[in-house]
Amino acid sequence: MDREACFPFGLLKHPSVFLASGGGIGFIPMAPGTFGTLEGWLLFWILRHYFGFSVLFWLVVILYLAGIVICDLAAKQSGAKDPSFVIWDEMICFMLVLLFTPSLWIWQLVALALFRFFDILKPGWIGLADKKLQGGFGIMFDDFLASISSIVVVFVLFRFFARV
Repeated sequence: MDREACFPFGLLKHPSVFLASGGGIGFIPMAPGTFGTLEGWLLFWILRHYFGFSVLFWLVVILYLAGIVICDLAAKQSGAKDPSFVIWDEMICFMLVLLFTPSLWIWQLVALALFRFFDILKPGWIGLADKKLQGGFGIMFDDFLASISSIVVVFVLFRFFARV
């Protein structure tokens, strides 16, 4: 089943497609991953008003682990290795980045740009993971590596510019 076959009826046919597409946001024809990242940012800001760091951290861990299953099922429904409508990985992994990013909007914008850079270009270990790993684990793990890379760069930049 391809992207068009999933939308709109396939979106409702299987819960994994609905969840993996961020409630349908992943079916936006241009830049679905960027829209998924923005959806994750919005979700993070909503949840941040209700929960502290510890609860958010464990929630992201649980959503990440659930994403392995959700993305695997959605990929099987579509017949593609990593279908473009699957944005759960961007949503949840960007939430992880935001957990370790200063809460000023400018730093979060920098984090967004870095995360999209690492997720799209997949340099080094991210590209290797993307090529070698399969299924839901592979879909989630390359974005996890993009998260870690983004967190490290934001940390270094923040430490450098905080001294200036």
